[in-house]
Amino acid sequence: MALWQKLLPILAAHDLLAVRGGGPPLETDKPLTKEEAAEFLGFSVRKLDRCMKKRQIEYEKYGLGKTVTVRFRRAEVEKFREHRKVPVRMPRH
Repeated sequence: MALWQKLLPILAAHDLLAVRGGGPPLETDKPLTKEEAAEFLGFSVRKLDRCMKKRQIEYEKYGLGKTVTVRFRRAEVEKFREHRKVPVRMPRH
């Protein structure tokens, strides 16, 4: 225990702390870009564009015309992914 009490300040000073809660805070509510959302879903950006056009996924628009920027809330992207899951069929005996 004494060894850990000596090591923890050294590890923390060098950002090497590998214990729960020791790393930088996760930004779970940070809006995702189109590229980040597509990567998270395992889609191409083009496939995500089609889903947006069909209004299958919620997104936020910032700006007007061709310079519009879109962002996705992580919770909405996760909800979209959950809705696409196909349930397992139990085998017949």
